[in-house]
Amino acid sequence: MGYNGRIFQESGDDDSTLDIQDFLGTYDYTLDDKNRLSIPAKYRKVMANLKQKTFIISMMEDSCLTLYPYSIFRERISEPLKSLPQIDDDTNEIRRAVGLNTTDVTLDGQGRIMVPINFCQHAGIEKSVKLIGLSNKIELWNPENHEKVSQTPDKKSIKEELKKYRI
Repeated sequence: MGYNGRIFQESGDDDSTLDIQDFLGTYDYTLDDKNRLSIPAKYRKVMANLKQKTFIISMMEDSCLTLYPYSIFRERISEPLKSLPQIDDDTNEIRRAVGLNTTDVTLDGQGRIMVPINFCQHAGIEKSVKLIGLSNKIELWNPENHEKVSQTPDKKSIKEELKKYRI
């Protein structure tokens, strides 16, 4: 048995044989001069396992951007929106907000996505980007903003939060 940095495993096992389905971990990357962001290899492997190359990027959060694999966005956001009443001011306002605050981005041959300038401005991202895997989605943060948010003094423990949701 050997330790691979995360778990003990039998010799000869490696990540290339795992069917990784969750975005996990934190990475610090930089936008290039054309506003392209390299997606970490482990996150690209999740997308390959999902048989997808397209993310929906959202600026619906106050301080960060969110990347959803297209199928997750469709299942969790797009389809439920379609089931809401069509002739209703409130639901149309929600649909409009989603439409105005999301767009699709596709992985290029080098595993990068183009992050629209207005999205970067929304999240305060200039060059440095902190990517945080949240199981079924990825958050993109300005590292300084993330540092401020993650050091909130009255933050509950993760264990307490998991108990609250019976996890």
